[in-house]
Amino acid sequence: MKNIFTYLQLKDLNNRVASQVIDDKLVYKVNKDTLTSDSKYHLKGFTLIEMLLVLLVISVLIILIIPNISKQSESVQETGCKAQVKMVQGQIEAYKLDNGTAPSSINALVPDYLNDNQISCQNGQNITITNGKAVAG
Repeated sequence: MKNIFTYLQLKDLNNRVASQVIDDKLVYKVNKDTLTSDSKYHLKGFTLIEMLLVLLVISVLIILIIPNISKQSESVQETGCKAQVKMVQGQIEAYKLDNGTAPSSINALVPDYLNDNQISCQNGQNITITNGKAVAG
């Protein structure tokens, strides 16, 4: 009896929903042709305005994040170069202990104290020796 009552209720909704009794269970089907514009909106999913708002939010987040990433990258490069200059300065001190004098150029350290890839920083700055001190620039 409940199924018939529910079926009658659905018919009162201007035929928006069709129903069918299958094995004593009421099955509902949506009739898209008779839906009002308000009901159709709920069936289609996201609207164009909603998608544009989502894209706007994502764009703003990207605009805020990318400059911070590039600043962090520059900071990492500078810190790495400072560390490499300190390491070269340590090798200059080792050269002084072994030879009694400071090296005249960075190339004097290459065969025994430094590798070829250690005479310049990753950001492209060359390391030079000025007055017995390592300097990037």
